[in-house]
Amino acid sequence: MQAALKTLLELPTDVRRIAILGDMRELGDSSDCLHKEMGQFVSSLDLDLLICIGEKSSLIAEEAADNGFLREKIIHYPTTAMAAVSISHHIRRGDLVLLKGSRYMSLEKLVAPLSMIEARRAAS
Repeated sequence: MQAALKTLLELPTDVRRIAILGDMRELGDSSDCLHKEMGQFVSSLDLDLLICIGEKSSLIAEEAADNGFLREKIIHYPTTAMAAVSISHHIRRGDLVLLKGSRYMSLEKLVAPLSMIEARRAAS
């Protein structure tokens, strides 16, 4: 996840950089600690928006905020299904978006709602 976030930041762009991070489910007993470490890592990044999805990802969001990442730039959804309903309200056409999380989180369900942003705004 850290490598993916670093890549997001290294890509040349003039648009917003947004990370959509889901739970990392294969971490066993270290899960809470590693999600918190990810939050600390995220807090040092120049992201325009952090969207966390899942129970454990709330630890990423909380830790990022506790370490200086602006709370108004953090959104948390308990489930992917809930995110799919309203995520389009937070993403703009052309934003550079990273989707990263455990396969269990089914973040691919966000592709259609995110694609609709592009199609809807292109038509207007």
